[in-house]
Amino acid sequence: MKFLLDENLPSYYSEVFCIDNNHEGFHVSDYGLTNTPDDIIRVFAQENGFIIVTFDLDFSRLQL
Repeated sequence: MKFLLDENLPSYYSEVFCIDNNHEGFHVSDYGLTNTPDDIIRVFAQENGFIIVTFDLDFSRLQL
C-alpha cells in the first residue's frame, strides 16, 4: 500500500510506513503539494494509488 501524508503531519512520519516492506509512505511535500487545496491532493492520490493520511476533517467532505 502507498500512503500520502497530508501537510498537517510531520514529513518524518512517512518513515513509519516504510518499516514494513509492503508499504510506502510519502509526504505531500515530496511531490510539491504543500499548500495545495484538498480536492487537488485527493485527485493526485486517487490517480496515483495513494491512501491519504490526515488530521484534516475537510477531507471527509470531499466526494470520491
